[in-house]
Amino acid sequence: MAGRKIFTGPDDRRIKRALCVVAHPDDIEFYCGGTVLKMTARGVIVDFVLATSGDKGARDVAKSRAKVARLREREQEAAAYVMGVKRLAFLRHPDAELIEGLELREEFVREIRATKPDVLLTFDPNVGYRYHPDHRVVGRVALDAAWPCARDPLNYPKAGAPHETKEAWCFAGQQPGVTAPGWKGSTRST
Repeated sequence: MAGRKIFTGPDDRRIKRALCVVAHPDDIEFYCGGTVLKMTARGVIVDFVLATSGDKGARDVAKSRAKVARLREREQEAAAYVMGVKRLAFLRHPDAELIEGLELREEFVREIRATKPDVLLTFDPNVGYRYHPDHRVVGRVALDAAWPCARDPLNYPKAGAPHETKEAWCFAGQQPGVTAPGWKGSTRST
C-alpha cells in the first residue's frame, strides 16, 4: 500500500464499495448518514453490518426486548432503503453486551470478505469514558478484523477469500479529520 494516495472523501471516484460496521440501529444515521448518502447517490455500493438489533434501546419497560429488536430492525431497514443501501446484516448479539472476542472478529472478517469494501466506516475506538461500550468494542474489533485478519489468508480461512480494505474512516472520535499512519489502511474521521 506504500505510495497509494488516500481517498479524498465520499466523492472520490476510486471508491466503489463501502461497508459500515456499527453496534446498533440508528448509529449509521446519527454518525455517518450524510457520508453514506453522498456515496450511494453516485453509485457506490454501501452495505451495513449491525452487531446488535438494539434490543435494549428503549426505556419503556412494557415492551419486550424481542419487540424492541423487531421495531428497531424495521426502522433500520427503512432507513437503509431511503439511503440507497440494499444489503444489511444484523448479527443479533445482545445490546450492551458486546465483548471484544474472536467470535465477533470472525463475524466481521466474514462480512468484510463478503462485501470487499474499499472503505470501512466504523467507530473510533479511542474515545472518552462516557461512551457506549458497544461502540468502543465494535470500533476495535472492526479495525482488527480488517487489518490483518480479513487481509491475511491464514486468518479465518473458512470466512471467505482474503480482502484488503484500503481505508477505514472512523467516526465519533475525539480528533475529527485525523489520519493515522502506521495502519496498512488509513483511518480518518467522517
